[in-house]
Amino acid sequence: MRQSSNRRDNPLQRAPDSTPRGPAPEIIAREIVEDLTAALAEFEAVAAALEASSSASAEADQFPLSCCSGPRPQGPRRRYVAQRRRRAAIPRQESPMTSRPFTRQSTVAELATTAPGRAFKAMILRQLPPTQTEKERRELEEMTLNFPLETLVELSEGKLTWGIADSLVDLANRQPHRVAGRAAGAGVGALKKVAGKVRR
Repeated sequence: MRQSSNRRDNPLQRAPDSTPRGPAPEIIAREIVEDLTAALAEFEAVAAALEASSSASAEADQFPLSCCSGPRPQGPRRRYVAQRRRRAAIPRQESPMTSRPFTRQSTVAELATTAPGRAFKAMILRQLPPTQTEKERRELEEMTLNFPLETLVELSEGKLTWGIADSLVDLANRQPHRVAGRAAGAGVGALKKVAGKVRR
């Protein structure tokens, strides 16, 4: 009898604590890494759109139309280059909507005058909820395109971060070097955040 009572009083043999605990550090670290990966994927999509626009301009400069005398049959590439050169020869008036520099206060419609802005616009419109009628859809799209960028960040509940918004502004202002520095800083910050969570 004495031996059994000693077993009950022994703290090492008590039942394990069943109080609920928070998520494991590995789960928290995995969630942070997934969020960072999603943000970098959006960076890459916007950067790819800018690179495609730049490469198209470079291709037009590398293939002059008047390299040989006499008319020549135009293939798809020559027709494309000819169209770009004709458009470049037409004088265009800069409207306030297309004026740089863009800021956080610029609307989605204003940013959509650039290649990165068009990629961002397409991404935003894909995320809109379904509507009952086509008229409601057009009204929702128009309202969304007239939102300033900072308003979208505030309404996104963390899905659209300030880092992504600022990188979009930098790409629209033709400053891609600032995006690379910000992405590197975001990676370092995420690693520090993961390390801090694991230590706890």
